[in-house]
Amino acid sequence: MPALLGIMMSLTSRLEETGAFSQGDPHVMAELFSQHLVYLAVVVVLGYVGLLSAICAVGFGQYRPRWLFWTLVVLTVLYLPSIPVGTVLAVACGIVLWVKRSDFSRAR
Repeated sequence: MPALLGIMMSLTSRLEETGAFSQGDPHVMAELFSQHLVYLAVVVVLGYVGLLSAICAVGFGQYRPRWLFWTLVVLTVLYLPSIPVGTVLAVACGIVLWVKRSDFSRAR
């Protein structure tokens, strides 16, 4: 999610700079949007794949340190507003964490 914020801030600043120099040329602005939206799509897709991998690792694997539990709790909260795919993954992650919560211990 912080990467999304960085991309959006970069897009906003570049739009302001380009708008001043290009006099509002639609082709320049369209190219700028296209570049930044590709980065945004890559970050979102990789984030979803990463969260899905973490859910599978916790659900099927044996490695369950305490820090992973809290990291996934934070990621679950961050992904909840990402409708529809992020919300589904966040709910699935919350369910897996709830079911496996006793397996996370301090001494592993």
